[in-house]
Amino acid sequence: MRDLEQFFPRADLPDGQNISVDAQIAGAGQQPVVQGLHVHTGQVELGRFVPGSKLTRAMLDATKAEDALTVQADGQLGAQALGLRGSLGTLAQMTALALAPEKTETPVDLTLVDGASSLKMAGTLGGGHSSVEVHGVLDQLAPGGTYPTAESVKVDGHVEAASTLALVKRHAPQDLVRGLMLNMTVESPHVSWRDLSWSQVTSHVVVQNGKLVADPVQAEGSGTAQSARFVYDASGNSPAYEIAMHPVVLPVAAVQGWMGAPPLMQGALMLVGAVSMQGDDAEARRRTLAGHIGASVVDGSIGGAALRTLLGPDIPLKGKMPVRCFGTHMQLADGTAQIDLLAMETPFLSLHGHGTVGLGAHTLDLHLSPRVLLGGASASSDLRVTGTLDAPVPKMEPSYGGRYGLNIGGNDGGNDNCPTLLSAAREGGAGPAPTAPKAGKEGKVMNMLRGLGLFK
Repeated sequence: MRDLEQFFPRADLPDGQNISVDAQIAGAGQQPVVQGLHVHTGQVELGRFVPGSKLTRAMLDATKAEDALTVQADGQLGAQALGLRGSLGTLAQMTALALAPEKTETPVDLTLVDGASSLKMAGTLGGGHSSVEVHGVLDQLAPGGTYPTAESVKVDGHVEAASTLALVKRHAPQDLVRGLMLNMTVESPHVSWRDLSWSQVTSHVVVQNGKLVADPVQAEGSGTAQSARFVYDASGNSPAYEIAMHPVVLPVAAVQGWMGAPPLMQGALMLVGAVSMQGDDAEARRRTLAGHIGASVVDGSIGGAALRTLLGPDIPLKGKMPVRCFGTHMQLADGTAQIDLLAMETPFLSLHGHGTVGLGAHTLDLHLSPRVLLGGASASSDLRVTGTLDAPVPKMEPSYGGRYGLNIGGNDGGNDNCPTLLSAAREGGAGPAPTAPKAGKEGKVMNMLRGLGLFK
């Protein structure tokens, strides 16, 4: 199809191969009558319309003007193979739609096929108004890449567009939300993403007046009943977002990626709270982020690079250290995260602190109290971490009297701090408990103490 661009330079045709068209056309002037049409294609790239999509083959067939235009297509949506079967009204109706799209509607009856399962779409299609009912189940929705995989996806709902042609020309997310009216229920008995899974996932989604609302989004996972509310408001000049989590459990690596933060920790991240933001790009959204968030991890891990970020470059830890519990709680406003809790418990290290993180440049002003555990004793001091997440600057912090202090040999108290810090990070809500603490290994602890410069 790209070869035709020398004749139609502004057509911006998709990349398609092995195109065969057989048509019988009668009539006169600007009123042609298509009496028969047979179109067969090979592969056609459709990524500009739906990211990650392509046709592997397609056929449109109608022998006479009064015959329905049948559709058969097979293709890919990301990593998933899907088929499309059905009809688009009679050939005469489709001709009228092509000649006067804003004034014409035609019946549509299409089925999206995934193996033995199918999703049926039936209603009317027009360049102006379109209205379609959507019902059915897909065995699997697996776009691949960094996206979750859902099984037995059941969809029931109704979709309308006031100007379908406008959405074909401009179909960015804000254009779709402004141009569609939608009321839909989506269910899946099992969703997996990275190393996490959820069961009995349900959501009710409404799009109206330029606003998308998914409320509630519910699931069971990580031993916890999860619930969320998501709002995407495209009715103004700049899109706005609202997210409420009561709680939600996500892969910590995915959340770190969204925030542009380095991969500090691994595990399942439980999030509670409510936030809002606004903007066309990530920088604007970070600048306008407001609300409160609590985040916690149990039985995760942290790498040596993350500990060096917090405590200094000489930590002699290779690989990962198990984390029994991690918790933080923060208030978000004016481009800053005001952290009122930052705590972590590992077999060798206990950490508590507070401070601020700039959401734009990731500037740090953290006040930390790391305590290295040595059997029943401990070694502790106070640190202040400035700089940025990519280039932190940890230094010992003086006490109120202006002196630098180091406490070695004090009893570690023998208490489990995880329940208290997790309760604060979860805003008093419930969640999974970490495994019981194990006895420390003094050899590894002494190596860490030497890395901190406490022993030679």
